[in-house]
Amino acid sequence: MPSYEKNAMITLIRVRQNMKQEYVMGHTAASDGLGGTMSRYENNRQEPRMKVFKGLMETMRMPIEAFFCPHFEDQPMEVVVQRPYILNLLDIAENNPSAHDEAARRVEALSSMKGFDVGLNRQFILSCQARLNELTQKNPTDTLLLVKEGMAITYKNFDEHSFDGAGLILEEPRLLHTLASAYQRRGDTADAIALLKRIQKGIESLPKDDHEKDKQLAPLMLNLSKYLIQNSQYEDALETCIQGNEVSIRRNRGRYTADFAYCKALSMHSLGNPNECRKQLILAHSGYILLHETEKAELVKIKAKELGLDFDTYNTESIIIDKPNYTLGFGELPDRTNIGNMLRFMHEQTGMSLEALCHGICSKSNFSKLIIGKIGVHVYHLEPIMQRLGRDINFYANTFLSANDFKEKQMRDEVNIMIITRKYESAAKLLIELEKGKAYQKGVNLQFVKSAWATIAANKDGNTLDYLNMLKEAIAVTMPGFNEKEVNNYRFSYNEIILINKMGNYYCETEELERGIRLFERLMESMDKYYVDETEKIRTYTMILYNYSNFLEHMGRNMEALKFAKKGMMLDVKHQRLNLLPSFADNIGCSLYNIGKKKESVPYFALAYRGSELLGKIHNQQATANFVREHLGITFD
Repeated sequence: MPSYEKNAMITLIRVRQNMKQEYVMGHTAASDGLGGTMSRYENNRQEPRMKVFKGLMETMRMPIEAFFCPHFEDQPMEVVVQRPYILNLLDIAENNPSAHDEAARRVEALSSMKGFDVGLNRQFILSCQARLNELTQKNPTDTLLLVKEGMAITYKNFDEHSFDGAGLILEEPRLLHTLASAYQRRGDTADAIALLKRIQKGIESLPKDDHEKDKQLAPLMLNLSKYLIQNSQYEDALETCIQGNEVSIRRNRGRYTADFAYCKALSMHSLGNPNECRKQLILAHSGYILLHETEKAELVKIKAKELGLDFDTYNTESIIIDKPNYTLGFGELPDRTNIGNMLRFMHEQTGMSLEALCHGICSKSNFSKLIIGKIGVHVYHLEPIMQRLGRDINFYANTFLSANDFKEKQMRDEVNIMIITRKYESAAKLLIELEKGKAYQKGVNLQFVKSAWATIAANKDGNTLDYLNMLKEAIAVTMPGFNEKEVNNYRFSYNEIILINKMGNYYCETEELERGIRLFERLMESMDKYYVDETEKIRTYTMILYNYSNFLEHMGRNMEALKFAKKGMMLDVKHQRLNLLPSFADNIGCSLYNIGKKKESVPYFALAYRGSELLGKIHNQQATANFVREHLGITFD
């Protein structure tokens, strides 16, 4: 779900279209109230009303509807959902050639539909065709022509050599990333490196928690590191790997972390550091095994032998994870591309009361006005509403924010990152600034602030009763009268799920195991019933499965713990999310050990140990090392 700053978008599109401010003002259909304020909009001194903003964008031949769903024009949702399917297939095809034909078939079917021969729909088709060209190693010159045609749709007079990287939108980052690949394949590695650096700048201009940024930045930096190695720029490659690995762990659930470890290994070897090279090869091998990328894992072993750097795998290759079906699951789709009609349809499908849907988010009257188009939609309302409807907003809508909202959104993400990385003092300082904003005095934003303060308090004081009360107070912001015994009957937003998960952990860690376990079970039952878009459900579901299986093992219910840990591992493998896989491996290892299967537990403990190191989870790594040394007499290298 790209988020765009309205004022910045006006300037970007106007400059690209070579239009003067006076021309845009004079030809804007919604010019009433526009006056002489164009320069004020572009300098962030005045916020354009939604009617004016729509008119300005239409004048510049970039109607807001073009950014919806995200970007297909005048197409029903049944067609729009093909976009994530195709992008998912292309991602799989990077490592699995068997997906090439299916991806090509879907792209061809889409391109033959009415409306896909022009405009932004055409840009998506060209982007996919160019990427397929590269995946199937076709002529790089053909790729170049496809990319230039695609870029011309949104970037007038585009020149890849003078392009500075600023303000990339829609399919532009993917098109240019593919162009860099074509450069590299035709031998222009230096040009490919320079272009990737410019694209990186453009992607980094997106908000830090932006979905498109998450999807595109890590693979771009991975290719940049590979090209730098090919160009013998080993120190630059190593630095790019370090930065890219951080992006992968924090923003892409660790998906490319094993790849970065392998590139680090190659760089370290070329820089004359065989010990570090061996270490990174070990970590890369374990990461690939965890992600079920067995062919890559075997290539790491072959490379290690070539370099004389063999290592013990502890038979991790013997671990069999059921190969998942990579088809994405979505709920029933409306046949409209109007956001109001889409929300009405999704709401009607649930049978949920309007009061329950809106409570703590927006008033019922405002929601009613929103679905008939009388008022604009705000991301802080739209996102939790769609989550309560069990939907993933990233596949249905893009959002436009004011300069202030845009800044606050970035601050909010910084708080999240600081909490994840345990920088609690820095998070507290940002929270104090954030809660001064008017938007953070009530509703879901106030809930976010209260939840963050609760986490900081828990780190400072531990699992006290005050911490539990802070969690309950945060939930009450959007769900007054919340009853934990009725959790399985509620529909929850992302933040509400996080809070209930923390409550479950609190109970289990304060010796109320049965109460915590029941809360996890009710929460999973709710998500199984109501989260109809798998991509939204998976954001929190495997985290709950991990906690659930972990505490089941503590209760001695090892066979159940084993079952749910394996389920969580399979789901995260399907979605290529590495972050929790070492923890699931540790849970499985403990359960196997507890039921007497000590030999079978060793490969899982090895993956838990090395996977935790790969992700920088040193505390987890040490805990696994201590258990294995004490109970199995093994010391992992």
